[in-house]
Amino acid sequence: MDKRLHTPLIFVHMFKAGGSSLRQIIRSQFPRDAQVWLSKGAPAKLEELTALSQAERDRFDLFMAHEPYGLHDLLTRRAAYITLLRDPVDRVLSFFYYVKRLKTHYLRRFGFTDETTLEEFITWRNKELDNVQTRLLVPRSEGQIAFGEVDESFFQKALANLNRIDRVGILERMDDFLQLLEAAEGWDVSSAPVKNRTESRPSVAEHSDAVIARIREMNAFDIRLYEVARRRFEEDWAECQPMLKNVDA
Repeated sequence: MDKRLHTPLIFVHMFKAGGSSLRQIIRSQFPRDAQVWLSKGAPAKLEELTALSQAERDRFDLFMAHEPYGLHDLLTRRAAYITLLRDPVDRVLSFFYYVKRLKTHYLRRFGFTDETTLEEFITWRNKELDNVQTRLLVPRSEGQIAFGEVDESFFQKALANLNRIDRVGILERMDDFLQLLEAAEGWDVSSAPVKNRTESRPSVAEHSDAVIARIREMNAFDIRLYEVARRRFEEDWAECQPMLKNVDA
């Protein structure tokens, strides 16, 4: 693995944005005995990390978590970041059908049933429906923002942190992102898996205009953030074309 994007590496794992597949690929770039910290966003898990001594935290080679940007503040070494974003409307739809399929999902304990409709679901005051990608790019230390209260100031913080991330991909161009990592960072992505894909899910076009409009309204900042990420990826993709030609040769 190329040292330009190596240890310690922090993967900001966005909810329902292809991160489970990318996480496996990232892990495969490190030796089997690498020190890896994993979290699904549980506060107790983060508290365990912060409770460790500085020397213990600095021993980790890789951090993969549904945790907001900012874990580098717990380290003395300069950390590299990687993340993967997804079209916000498609992400919310995927989230709904994922919960629908997964009988053990935590939202089942809060009233979600097999009969819950998408129209009902988007009325829930759940932060995973409300600009969650923007939320995950602002450190917890900046404060917790209630449902519906992400504002321009918060978005600008997220945008600044997005610009600090070393490699930013978009799910809709996952194959190209993997090629970029292979060419520019020396990664081996030959056995890229696909995990947590929601099969036979209705497309965006199969939903009512009113539902899609409401999802867009709820995720206006995520839509702006995604557009920045998409443009950045396009620039990185264009820049790496000479390297890709050398790989093909």
